[in-house]
Amino acid sequence: MAGATEVTNAALEGAAAEAKGVIVLGTVQGDVHDIGKAIVIAYLKANGYEVTDLGRDVSAETFIAKAKETGADIIGMSALLTTTMEEQRKVVKMVKEGGLPYKTVVGGAPCTQRWARPDRRRRLRRRRQRRRQEDRRAARHVGSRAAPESATTTARGGRRGAPPLAP
Repeated sequence: MAGATEVTNAALEGAAAEAKGVIVLGTVQGDVHDIGKAIVIAYLKANGYEVTDLGRDVSAETFIAKAKETGADIIGMSALLTTTMEEQRKVVKMVKEGGLPYKTVVGGAPCTQRWARPDRRRRLRRRRQRRRQEDRRAARHVGSRAAPESATTTARGGRRGAPPLAP
C-alpha cells in the first residue's frame, strides 16, 4: 500500500499549484493502522493541501509540536481501534485548553459524527432534557382527566376507568 501511495502522490505533485492549507495528519498513539490515513493523504494532496504525515503511534504532544513547527491550519487524527479514540480526545482537549488556533479532524472506522462533535452532543442532550421537562409539565396540567396510555375506549367513545365527561 505504501508503494502504491508513493507512486500516486508523485504523479499528483506535478499538478499541485498553491497550497490551500497546511494539514498535520497521523495515527494516534496506541494504533498502528494507517491504510485509511494514506488514502486521505492522497486525496488531500490531490486537492492542493500541503500534508505532513506523522505516521503511526503518534503521541498527543507530537501532534501539537509538529503543528506549531509546520504552521498547520488543521490537525487530523486517525484511529481504527476504539481503545485509541481517547487519544483523539486528548489532542482536542490540548488544543482547546492551550487556546491554539488549529481546527481538529478525527477519523477512523469507529468514529461517528457524535464522537467528532461533543459540543453538539451536549446541546442535543440538553434539548432532549428540556423536551422531557416540558412534557412532564404538560402532563401535570392536564390533571386526572388524562387517560393513561394503556386506557381503552368503550363502544361509545368514552374511556374505561375515566370519570364521565361533562355535558
